[in-house]
Amino acid sequence: MYSIKSSKGTYKGNIGEFMFAQACKYVFITKFHGRHKYFPVIQKYLTEQQKEFLFTNWYSIDAIEVKFNEGVFLYEIKTQSHLNYRLPNWKPKATERSIKIYKEAKKLGFSVKLAIVELYNNWEYDIVIDDFSENLVCIDKAKKYDSAYSF
Repeated sequence: MYSIKSSKGTYKGNIGEFMFAQACKYVFITKFHGRHKYFPVIQKYLTEQQKEFLFTNWYSIDAIEVKFNEGVFLYEIKTQSHLNYRLPNWKPKATERSIKIYKEAKKLGFSVKLAIVELYNNWEYDIVIDDFSENLVCIDKAKKYDSAYSF
């Protein structure tokens, strides 16, 4: 028998992203929503600098939400299995490139959030959302695809 909870890497992350989008009505996951189709819909809510940034970094951002009276929110989504005890200094991993992208997004006026999807044994899950800060994540080694981009 296979267990999603014990799997590592991309599949567990993709499942967490889908669950996050399911729970948050107006969120869409960028890797599953093409930039050329969805960018024109949201660009009217962006400054020129924000448009350029978002168009360039579309697939590096996990999720986007447009709150018409509050602005555009960008999400870094992390998925973890529920543990009865987690070390107090534990932090989810993020690449240095991801951290740079979200820091730049904040400078441009985006609201940037870190969403942690926690999976339970009974198929239920929780979501915790905080303002993104590099203090909330630890730097992971660069991914193979990160070297293709310069920031």
